[in-house]
Amino acid sequence: MKYTNEDELEAKGEYLQMVNTFLTSSEFQTEWRGHWEDEEEVIFGQKNKKIIKGDKAKYMKYWLETQKIINDKNWNTIGNEEDEYIY
Repeated sequence: MKYTNEDELEAKGEYLQMVNTFLTSSEFQTEWRGHWEDEEEVIFGQKNKKIIKGDKAKYMKYWLETQKIINDKNWNTIGNEEDEYIY
């Protein structure tokens, strides 16, 4: 999954708006962590640190797929064999 820093900044802005809305709803509270970057959690009395994955990788995958659809220049053509949305 390749993206630029500009893509990441744009996606992060959208993510923050989305996650703020979702975290107020009990339905989506377990879907998103609410943190963009991975975090290290130190458990009291243990030497090992636990890495808690942030939402960055998950959201960037979603965002890149969405951008492909949004930026599709041939959205109004039917019959293209490469079009995965036509059944």
